[in-house]
Amino acid sequence: MDLSSLTDEGQSGFGYDLLPKIFGYFDKHLQIFILEQLIADHDECVFNPYTKKSLLLRQKSLLEKTCRLQSYKDCLEDLAHVDPDAVENDEELMEPMWEKTCEVCDEATKLKCELLDLYFEEDEDHMRKMKDEILAVHDTYEHDGKLFAVVTFDYRSGVPEEVNYEKYRTQIESCLKTEKQRNNLPNLYRFARLLFELHDHPKTGESLLPEVRYSLESYINLVTKNLGELERDYESCPEESKKDHEYLKFKEANQKFHEEAQWGVICCKLLQKEFSQDSVDALKTSWNESKDEKPLAKAAKERAWLLHWVLFQNFLNEKESRQGMTQVWEMFYKDQVYKYTIITVCPWLLRYLVLSAVCSSQKMDECQSLAYGLLGPDVSTYKDPLTEFLRCLFVDCDFDKAAAHLKECRKVFATDIFLCSSCNLFFSQARLLLFSRYSSVNMIMDIDTIGKLLMLGEFGEFPDNDVWSIGGQPVHKEKRALKQWITDTVRSLQKERQTAERDKTEPTYNIRIDLRENQLLATPSYEDPIQQLLQRTKESFAHAKHFAQNLR
Repeated sequence: MDLSSLTDEGQSGFGYDLLPKIFGYFDKHLQIFILEQLIADHDECVFNPYTKKSLLLRQKSLLEKTCRLQSYKDCLEDLAHVDPDAVENDEELMEPMWEKTCEVCDEATKLKCELLDLYFEEDEDHMRKMKDEILAVHDTYEHDGKLFAVVTFDYRSGVPEEVNYEKYRTQIESCLKTEKQRNNLPNLYRFARLLFELHDHPKTGESLLPEVRYSLESYINLVTKNLGELERDYESCPEESKKDHEYLKFKEANQKFHEEAQWGVICCKLLQKEFSQDSVDALKTSWNESKDEKPLAKAAKERAWLLHWVLFQNFLNEKESRQGMTQVWEMFYKDQVYKYTIITVCPWLLRYLVLSAVCSSQKMDECQSLAYGLLGPDVSTYKDPLTEFLRCLFVDCDFDKAAAHLKECRKVFATDIFLCSSCNLFFSQARLLLFSRYSSVNMIMDIDTIGKLLMLGEFGEFPDNDVWSIGGQPVHKEKRALKQWITDTVRSLQKERQTAERDKTEPTYNIRIDLRENQLLATPSYEDPIQQLLQRTKESFAHAKHFAQNLR
């Protein structure tokens, strides 16, 4: 969906808004969710790339494609409050929405009556305990006043047998019900889709998402189960019978719906703010295990959609230790298929990849790997202050430019809805990263120069701090004073460098703070090469002695 028409050009910061690009990769209900967040927080933001009226108009156009009657009514009321001329006659606008909602409700009610006994009241435990399970019922007939059936038992030879209907009534009726279940699975999916478009009960206002999710998960499980059973039978049947086999018809009727249902479950979990990584993994697994090859363009497009949904999941629906930046790094960078999808299809996601690397516990190694791998001079697919900060820091080793881009990052965090909640963590880790790199190549460092580079103390006071702010404070806010921050950081870096596994040929740095000269002094210290040689000789002798003892 194109949101570019909503943006006022000409002011600094507007160009960093990626929502127009990202929006097109979301389902309309996810788009509505984001718009609701933007509208709710609009009056609290000093800088906002959108007017409240433009957001409400976009929300109105999206709601008109759904059957969310109450949400549409609320949207019209809010729009009329902002601009009375924008809603001339709300009754005329509500009438087609009301008619459409009534039609969907009637169809959903009808389908629910048909599907209730089939899918929601079945005693599966009783069915599993039957001794003689029937695979198929081929025919039923009456002879001499008695009912007979021609059936196939799944535990015998597979040859149809004639049996007394009354003797096997329970098994026969269960088998017929199973066949009816199998044939009506597309209707179960249709029922879930209708409820999804309603979203909330038109009368009570109660969310229908739990029922949607239950129906979709039931559909997925039943399709998976039936596909497995039919496929095994299909592979074992004679070649001449394969072309008309039930497996092919069932697969054709449900294959598309099966994947759409998986997307639907993820969407429901995102809208309910529940853990959804398991459903994302299930969708990825189904793609990997699928025997049907998709066109490369279609497969790349689907992966791009999933990347954006994972972005929504891990930034707007973050769950501690289970859904967050670590999972973004794992999927966006370590998974080669999705990494190349980002490069070729949606390079703007590099912004969020950089964020996950900078905020990682292994940030030095991961940032260096990312900078040389995707942000080097040969790669020019996408640039913004976050990617340029990392590139200047690691590839160019230009600390002044890196600091300038870090300052520009303030505008990105104040503009991007996915990043705003991570501003404190990012600037804290970015300062640590910049200081660590800077102190490793400079032996004498002026404290004021460090303050300017890192926007600390008085050097973090800018005239536009009130503009690039979130929750009433600047996005780059650091509570500690400049010298206190340096003292704390030097101590933590010393400990980190002492405990880290390092190349012994590299020097370690002892950093001292000279408050009289207002400087930091870094002294490199190498291990004595003679001591290293003696230590290796002792270790070799000990290994040789131990080996000789084992030979005796």
